[in-house]
Amino acid sequence: MTTIMDKRIQLREGNKRAWDGDMDVFQIAEKPDSSLKGNTVFIRRLRMQLKADQEPAILEELHTLSLEKYLGEAINALLEGLLKLKTRGDFSVAVQVTSIMHQRFFHQFTPQFLTVFFQGLESTLTEDRAKRTELAPIRKILCRLCVDLWLVGIITPEYFNKNIPSWIEGTPQAISQAGPPPLVIFRHILGTDLKDFDYADLVLSLAKHFPFLVGGADEEGQAEALGVTEAVPKMAKLVKSYCLHMQKRVKMMAILLGRQRRKFEKHYIQVGRMTTGREDSLNELETQLSTMVSTCTQLSEALGIEMQSLTDCYKEEDTITLDASFDGQPLWDSEDDMLFYTEVPDLADKVSEQVLSGGVDVADAELNDMVEKNKAARQKELLQQAVEKEREKIRANAQKARESRQAAKAPQGKKKSTTDGGESDDSDYVSEEEEEEPVKDMSPKGIQMTEFLERLSQARSKEEIDAMTIEFCHLNNKASLNRLLRHFREFSLHKAFMLPFYARMVATLGPYFPKLRASVIERLFARLRSYTRGNSRRSMERRLASFQFLSELTKFGLVPKHYIFHLLNFMGSRLNYMNLESLSKIFHCCGQFLWRNASTHQDMEELMESMMQRRTKGYLSISEILMVEELLSLVKFRGGAGETTNKRHVVSSTPIQVFLDRLYYIELSTEVAEQVAQLTLKLDWSDEEITCPTLFRIFTETWRVSHGNMAAVAAVLSRIAPSHPVFAQKVIETVLENIRQCLELNSYSLNQIRLSQVEFVSELYNQGLLNHTCILDMLFMIICYDHRRGRPTAGVYCPKDPPDSFFRIRLVLNALVTCQQKLVSDVNSSELEFFIAFFQYYIFTKTRLPMELKIDFRTLFVDLQLEQQLYSTLDGAARGLESALKGKFGERFEEEQKEQQKHKLAVEETKVDTSTVASPVPTPEFVSRKTADDIQAEQDFDREFSEMMKEAGGQGTGSFDRPVPSAKVLTQHISGASLNGAKLFSLKDGNTGPSIMGNKMGFTLLSKRGSKMQGRLVALPANSKMAKSLEQRQREEREQRHKLNSYVMAHADMEEE
Repeated sequence: MTTIMDKRIQLREGNKRAWDGDMDVFQIAEKPDSSLKGNTVFIRRLRMQLKADQEPAILEELHTLSLEKYLGEAINALLEGLLKLKTRGDFSVAVQVTSIMHQRFFHQFTPQFLTVFFQGLESTLTEDRAKRTELAPIRKILCRLCVDLWLVGIITPEYFNKNIPSWIEGTPQAISQAGPPPLVIFRHILGTDLKDFDYADLVLSLAKHFPFLVGGADEEGQAEALGVTEAVPKMAKLVKSYCLHMQKRVKMMAILLGRQRRKFEKHYIQVGRMTTGREDSLNELETQLSTMVSTCTQLSEALGIEMQSLTDCYKEEDTITLDASFDGQPLWDSEDDMLFYTEVPDLADKVSEQVLSGGVDVADAELNDMVEKNKAARQKELLQQAVEKEREKIRANAQKARESRQAAKAPQGKKKSTTDGGESDDSDYVSEEEEEEPVKDMSPKGIQMTEFLERLSQARSKEEIDAMTIEFCHLNNKASLNRLLRHFREFSLHKAFMLPFYARMVATLGPYFPKLRASVIERLFARLRSYTRGNSRRSMERRLASFQFLSELTKFGLVPKHYIFHLLNFMGSRLNYMNLESLSKIFHCCGQFLWRNASTHQDMEELMESMMQRRTKGYLSISEILMVEELLSLVKFRGGAGETTNKRHVVSSTPIQVFLDRLYYIELSTEVAEQVAQLTLKLDWSDEEITCPTLFRIFTETWRVSHGNMAAVAAVLSRIAPSHPVFAQKVIETVLENIRQCLELNSYSLNQIRLSQVEFVSELYNQGLLNHTCILDMLFMIICYDHRRGRPTAGVYCPKDPPDSFFRIRLVLNALVTCQQKLVSDVNSSELEFFIAFFQYYIFTKTRLPMELKIDFRTLFVDLQLEQQLYSTLDGAARGLESALKGKFGERFEEEQKEQQKHKLAVEETKVDTSTVASPVPTPEFVSRKTADDIQAEQDFDREFSEMMKEAGGQGTGSFDRPVPSAKVLTQHISGASLNGAKLFSLKDGNTGPSIMGNKMGFTLLSKRGSKMQGRLVALPANSKMAKSLEQRQREEREQRHKLNSYVMAHADMEEE
């Protein structure tokens, strides 16, 4: 730096002497060379080779050449050469050459040179941004030269004030008082660039190459040595003001970008795609802001100005963060989940950079030899496969031609609509990726990749997946990536438990294999969009598994926010069975994660509100409404530390309450249950105002405890029970009573409470605090509560347990899964088989069971290892229940059944005798006198009825074996019934079949004339085929109903005894 400063001082003194008129500043040869060849070489050197390594040759030529005749060409060549400067040495040589030319040819060179120089600088200050960007390098060079020439004294204030360039605005007096020429020029340039800041690179160059001029470090005193001390404060003020304006502009653009991104997300969530214009404008804004932020940061560091933080306004809005939770709630349910989804290994610490970049870090000669040997064989195999494919295409084209000819001959059928519910089909939404099967890779890496994929499907732990991820990096090539991608896309449905491990592998490889991550997400999202547009149940399992995979990727922060919320909002706006099942899968997997996450909480809140509003619409069935409420409860009312932390801290006021809340809600786990029990036993149990009520609240309000710690709470209570049996008994009785109260209230906001308390009772049974009789009684209570006579019956509606509500089945399944091992070892096989048979019968009293519950029940049935059969129909379940009753109660059950059958026959005989002895008393409403018109009308009706019966019998669609009951029977068994149909919904107990009068059976035929319904009484012979069929069916139904009632009554009597 000292050499440069000394050279500048020396050049400044010589140039000042030249301005004063001294012509002998630079000494030349006594006989200068004026030959054309020498001058032409020098001019070419100025134009093409104005570089540091050419400095001796250029100085020698300046000393020996005359140049007077070629001065104009030399000036133009010098100006052209200045535009090609690059390094600091090049600029030093250019300034030295210009100074020597100024010293030798002052009057002929300097005015002409400076005029053209300022004109060239003006040409770079265009208003067209494209041209401005294109001319940025030239402008940067000229501005730097302007400062350099001012420092060495070529551009002086006196000359500049007399020859002010026309493109600089202002009066001569104001310009002369503004400061030195570079300050005036920079003020004019930067003053017109306070919006786009395209000239920020000029300020950055000024601060980088001349720090002493902008208030930076000046250890050598260059400003004082060069005589520019007065200009330093003005120059520093100008560039700092420009930098602060740039920081404000960057912040405004960051806020604008955040708004544009939110609009982008909302638009994408609504329509599922983004128009090209929106996406291009957003990308352009992102690129512009990124460049401006980088330049502003460098400029702020160079000038020593603190850069404003942009974290609040400039952030990736479309990504889901893993380090921020909403309102201080914990983001994960357990520490294991947090470690699994957040602590992803960095491959750069375990694999070399060359391997990650796709190269090979170890030379394997044997492997290369094998590759060369198999290369010819593989080429031959590929050629054969290509020929076979061509043959297959020819055959397929011929087959299509034959089919088209046959279709042309056949009549055209009606076109089937491919849309559902008026929704327009979308060509972008493909149901499955139509790709050809990959050619089998027989190379060494291909064989290793095959073995790798087989072992990957058998991995069962986080450590194995991490190790296999590192192993894949050594197998990395294009074919391996494609095979791994296909493996992720075509995973086996019976191995859906592997999806979290696959997602972790994608998250680990993502930073170094971005194409793999993007391809997995894009193809999975395309498949799910196609699933949400269709209602086919054939792909239900694949659909739910794909949603589970997307949820796992979401918990790793890989899925853009607008992707997942487009699917959620689309399905939330079209609530049907398929979409509700899909939403249930997503909410089960990542609903709480999206709700607690700060970056997605607002979107989840809006989704919940829209689903709450659609729940009240009239087009949803009861089962769909219940599914919606269950989905809402999964997210908003789920127990655990996240939902109730604030409430617990509000209640906790004393130190002992704070201690117990933290002990049980935060610190408790299965590993420390013994220590927690010991600490609890050390408390003052005589304190009935604080300690005992707090512990009682903790053990009875188990839904506030994390789901994974339910067994730990039960273990602590089992340790406390021997020392405080009264307290333990009170807790158990309260929990059982709470279960019964929840069944009575039947509110879906209490579903989580019901699940947690049933599981808690099952865990208490596992700890030995309850016997199996208590568990079975609880399960029978859950199934039979509020049913008529405590007996669930198919076709009998129960308001608190409708046929399309499956929550009680879920309660029973959760209880059995929790304590199945101990239950199998404690309970007799006959007792357990009886309950399972009864449970199967209860299941068939419901409508079609969801696939998830059906799979859970079958899994439980297999785990129990019972000898009984898994039934598929209601009749089979009824027969199974009957056999279970016989197996449990034996001869006593058969005797009870015979006695009830005898009692039934005796009652029927008594009724028949009474009806035979008693003289019939005609009722007033049927006493009438028939006129000729009535007789004619009856004959007409009989004729029409016989014709209608013949037509019905000739259609062959089935036998008419269920006639409408007669009017007399309707009036006997319908409370308040009238012929006008005023009340028809309050049925009395008794038989609702047609009445038998002598050898005739009465029927009522309903017909409609105009807008009125009319009924006519018809009497058919009792020995007719239709009457006998109806009587036989009714008799069988009565016997079956009575038999089931006797089964349940016999079981209840046995339990009471």
